[in-house]
Amino acid sequence: MKRFLLIALFFLSACASKPVQTVDNTAKIRVLTYNVENLFDLERDPEKNDNTFLPEATKSSDPTHQNRCIVTNNSRYRAEECIGKDWSPAVLDRKLARLTDVVRQVNDGLGPDILILQEVESLKVLEKWREEHLKEMGYSTIAYVKGPDERGINPAVFSRFPLVGEPVLHEIDFTSIEPNPRPSRGILEAHLRLPDGETLAVFAVHFPSQGAPTQFRKVAVQHLMAATAKAPAGMPVLVGGDFNITSKEDYKEKYFPGMLAKEFAVSHLVGCKGCVGTSYFSRDNTWSFFDVLLFNKNLTSGQGRWQLDRDSIRIVNSSIYQMRFDGKPARFSRAGSATGVSDHWPMYAELRANEPPKVGVNP
Repeated sequence: MKRFLLIALFFLSACASKPVQTVDNTAKIRVLTYNVENLFDLERDPEKNDNTFLPEATKSSDPTHQNRCIVTNNSRYRAEECIGKDWSPAVLDRKLARLTDVVRQVNDGLGPDILILQEVESLKVLEKWREEHLKEMGYSTIAYVKGPDERGINPAVFSRFPLVGEPVLHEIDFTSIEPNPRPSRGILEAHLRLPDGETLAVFAVHFPSQGAPTQFRKVAVQHLMAATAKAPAGMPVLVGGDFNITSKEDYKEKYFPGMLAKEFAVSHLVGCKGCVGTSYFSRDNTWSFFDVLLFNKNLTSGQGRWQLDRDSIRIVNSSIYQMRFDGKPARFSRAGSATGVSDHWPMYAELRANEPPKVGVNP
């Protein structure tokens, strides 16, 4: 009997010492680009026009606030919103909770491996979101560089993969169009170390809005092409962001099927079958793909380690907060509406790992 017990204990000990089998997540990389619409912190930045997005207590204690709102806004509606909007801690937490609900729609609630963001004011609000709402998602990396935009909004990147070097912001020069153009958002470049050791160059963009002439977006596209062309030969390049190009404008100017498709696979051109658009542009009464992912030839040729899964490309819009009664994206409301999170729907895609070649076996 004692001998039997000793043998049983030996086998139990051997089983307990074996490494636990885990699911291999390195064979797939999940990517999401999302314009989070006015993700501001709670503090006033004296260098930027963030006067609208401040707590009521901060506004009421500042005798110059009302005048700043009138001077810095070119419409009565915007000025009144700036004066009266209460961007309180409770409102910001509601915004972050709803954004988190959107992000949780992918990867069984764990969110994408690379999350490309637009309309973010500060590193502080990104850290708040990560620490208070996204903690279990493991976003060890935040890539963010404060840029020249007048309102203080910038692109950013969350990732589970570590940075290689420091992120860089490429400012866009519009002086060829206007002698003194308004400062605009730059192009964020961040290099990430993938699970197999390869480096992925990620570019996050937020091009000039439709309030600017189409020439501004043309120059922005040209700057993006120039910046991505400087990536080392053979390096996979991923671009994500809000291009602010309407379907009517693209039909005329051919930014996506012409300029960009020469070097990249464009998400809504190579996948997303049945998608109508990520943003509804009320001025033209049309749907458009403002939110786009681009993949260079290293990610689409079949030769690189990581390859785009075109069937994975889709719009993520099943959260209860994302859609209005008429099926259009629901903006985040200051009135505490039961719906509303952003006026954009995010675009999603997956990269899958090619099997590495076997040693000693001819291809």
